[in-house]
Amino acid sequence: MTRLSICIATIDDRIEHLRLPEQQQPDSIEWIVIHQITDTTDYSAFYATHPHVQFHTMQGKGLSRSRNAALQLATGEWIYLCDDDITLSAELLSILESAAAHWPDAAILTFQLRTPGGAFFKNYPQAPMLHHQRSIGGVSSGEIILRKKAVDQGAVRFDERFGLGANFISGEEYLMLRHAMREGIPIAFYPAAIGTHPENSTGTNFTPALVQSKGAIIATTYGHACWMLNFLYAIRKHPVYRHQLGFFAFLKYIYSGSRAYFNGR
Repeated sequence: MTRLSICIATIDDRIEHLRLPEQQQPDSIEWIVIHQITDTTDYSAFYATHPHVQFHTMQGKGLSRSRNAALQLATGEWIYLCDDDITLSAELLSILESAAAHWPDAAILTFQLRTPGGAFFKNYPQAPMLHHQRSIGGVSSGEIILRKKAVDQGAVRFDERFGLGANFISGEEYLMLRHAMREGIPIAFYPAAIGTHPENSTGTNFTPALVQSKGAIIATTYGHACWMLNFLYAIRKHPVYRHQLGFFAFLKYIYSGSRAYFNGR
């Protein structure tokens, strides 16, 4: 039977809202929570109420730091880096086994999520497909389940400069998948929903911090070609962000993100 490590990164009192098992889980499932703590609250009583979950504390912030720690701690054949606001499908294991049978050579699988109302969380392909350089840009962390062997081979690691709590607040999933793809790791999509996720998403809210992250991602992906590509990206995305930021403000923030990346900040 497939052995799955479900790894959740959370911070401070968000841990109290996690949907964790209250009783012994099957041997096929391992639960790991990386709890980042930035305050002086004692959470030991909460840990004690969930004896079947492994809790690991970490001081400070950084979602990618937490995920890298989870990757090293997980012992399952497969690892699911579950967001702390996802409700898992009761069919998660059987869906994973079906996907693994369909894509026996894939070391990273991506799936669907639904909203609490039952709609798809985003527009997904309707059939299984192998990912390519462009398609991985639309993958969210809560949709990814990966083989532990890809971690052990060094093909999977998050850039800790990216992600919530880091210098650049987004882009860590794409950069991880891009690195894995360049290492020759097959990445495949399987059309089945493995959980539900709240409808709100920072990916469609073009705040200055998010736009700066886009500039950093384009810089790390394309090098100094980013100076032209940033401008083209600003034009292409204008219909999406025009009610949140003006065109020239968008340019200001995206170029500042690229400069910050090259300056090592």
